[in-house]
Amino acid sequence: MVGFSGFTSGSTKTYKNRAYGISLEYPREWKKKEGDKGVIVMFLAPKDAGSSMFQPNFNITVQELSGTETDLDRYVQSMTEKEKEIIPSYRLDTIEAAELAGQPARRIVFTSKQGYVNLKVVQLCTLLGTRAYALTFAAEENGFDELWPAAEGMIGSFAVS
Repeated sequence: MVGFSGFTSGSTKTYKNRAYGISLEYPREWKKKEGDKGVIVMFLAPKDAGSSMFQPNFNITVQELSGTETDLDRYVQSMTEKEKEIIPSYRLDTIEAAELAGQPARRIVFTSKQGYVNLKVVQLCTLLGTRAYALTFAAEENGFDELWPAAEGMIGSFAVS
């Protein structure tokens, strides 16, 4: 499981959402924004962090799947097909087995463009009960490595109750 490599003692805040039974730790200097465009919560890196034209962010989406017959691989395939349709210059790099909140997951890495900006995106998806959980971190390619430890810490702290 991914550890807290980006966090030091006292450098985080705790986010909890009782309606979805989720929680995680996030960097104290990141801004929290809830309930925007189908996203449960988004955490925005400081404006000057690893980017010049794109504000790096980490978000959580939860999709209700009751009444749907699917497994993790079919869910991920469906999700990536939809993303290819709506994300400009989408280029899938890898899909690999991972773990999220102690459950089997898939780690999806892709790149895209937003205007003139080259983005790198990492998503982790898992299915629990009748819900699909997706954690997504996006940053400019040239600033991605600087911010990845914080995203990794958020992923490692993610829990579903």
